[in-house]
Amino acid sequence: MRKSLLKFHRVIPLKSGAALYAMLTLLNVLNSAKIFGAELNNSVFYSDSYTILDEEVIENFLITVYTREKVVMDVLICPARNSDGSFTEYDVYLNNARVTSINPTSSGWHNIIVPVPISLNKGENVLGIGVRGHEVPDIGYVRTTEWANENGGAASHPIRNLYGELSETPDGDMEPAEPLLLSGSNETVYKVVLPYTFTKLFRWNEGEIIDIHTTGELGHMVDLYIFQCHSDMTHTITYPTSAQMQGLNWRAESEIKSGSSVHASNLKIRVPKSGFYLVTMKPQSLAPNVSGLVEMTINSELTYQDCAISSCRMIPATMMKNKVEYEVFVKMNDAGKRPLLRIEGNAASRVVGSSIQCPSDVAAGADMATTDAYLRQTYYFSPEQICLSAYTPASVGNGTLLIRKYTEQSPTSLKGYELQYAQKDSEENVSRISVSDNRTIVIAGDDAQAWDGILLTDMYGKEVFRNMQYKKAYDVSSVPSDYYTICLIQDGKIIENKKIWLH
Repeated sequence: MRKSLLKFHRVIPLKSGAALYAMLTLLNVLNSAKIFGAELNNSVFYSDSYTILDEEVIENFLITVYTREKVVMDVLICPARNSDGSFTEYDVYLNNARVTSINPTSSGWHNIIVPVPISLNKGENVLGIGVRGHEVPDIGYVRTTEWANENGGAASHPIRNLYGELSETPDGDMEPAEPLLLSGSNETVYKVVLPYTFTKLFRWNEGEIIDIHTTGELGHMVDLYIFQCHSDMTHTITYPTSAQMQGLNWRAESEIKSGSSVHASNLKIRVPKSGFYLVTMKPQSLAPNVSGLVEMTINSELTYQDCAISSCRMIPATMMKNKVEYEVFVKMNDAGKRPLLRIEGNAASRVVGSSIQCPSDVAAGADMATTDAYLRQTYYFSPEQICLSAYTPASVGNGTLLIRKYTEQSPTSLKGYELQYAQKDSEENVSRISVSDNRTIVIAGDDAQAWDGILLTDMYGKEVFRNMQYKKAYDVSSVPSDYYTICLIQDGKIIENKKIWLH
């Protein structure tokens, strides 16, 4: 058997008629693969785009094979139950022609086998998965397996436990994170654990009435906010600023129904601006490691059952000041994991910034993937906290969060070294790092294996000096007078750091 994993990320969808679909889809995918795509093995690329065909939103993938072959496709999806008892139907396209459809028999996240084998042509093939209506076809993954024979059928396998096979608990717990390195200067870095909590993307038009109703045994809150805006001039998609999101974000907290233990919430709005809207849920409790299941219904038409919600990773945003441009990076340890980044602020703690992607130019400079998250914004109020979670159940994992004032320099802290907590003398709790005569950095201790060298970064996190030899003293007379962070390196890790002025 031969398996491969396709992963995707969305950027700018194009609005077109059916006659333009073939050309636009092909151009979208080929351009994305060339500029943004990541080769996952010798034959598979993901695209970074989707296409709007009439009332259908189609996710695009690019598959390259070196010989003509037939494959079975396995897709992780999150369908809804419709008011007539049916479920979301997914259209499958290959090279701009509809091949078949996926017809789930249950709602919520589960993987399902495409009902017919897919014949791939030698060379490049365009795969599309589309949904009609308001839903956007959030795809957790698409996997291909070589088709064996006519009798080699396969079945769908619902995810029985969202905290099990696909959402296994990553290393670490959900206790409050402590900043690791460079805090107090231009950069603050955290090691983070990202759990999954229910998230769903929709496309709504101005003037539509949206009525969201949720129930569950766990107290919960629902956030609804604009994620991408339609451009009236170009019919493309733009990301709103934090100022624009002030009137385009809403929150509802559940209350216990009278005479029962069921928690329920209601959120009803008239859509003020056409665009893509994200609905997210999480527990009301701020305690770590809280989880449960919630049911969500939209306009009595779409119902999502057994929506798994859990405590998100919450990071204080006290370092982010008013009227200052900040960058937030979320880099996952495992390639293809997709974080959801949300900035919460204002008096109602609503979402005022969000991202599930990293532009290719930023990704290249910061040693990140386009499936990581990046957000650059100026805030006209003080953000309260940063909320992190996995965008799909398959994206649960560990990562690094970096917050800093905007600079054109690539962040040093996400490149070259693994971050860990500073190690200090257990008895005196003092640093081994000191400076003699303002021009010599002295490291206390006699163990030749205790460190491999030092690294100096300026207040913007830019590397200004490096000496990767074991020494008791390092001459830094060539470094200009300024405020620096001295990082002690061992085995490619920063084991201790100290901030100091060099005069």
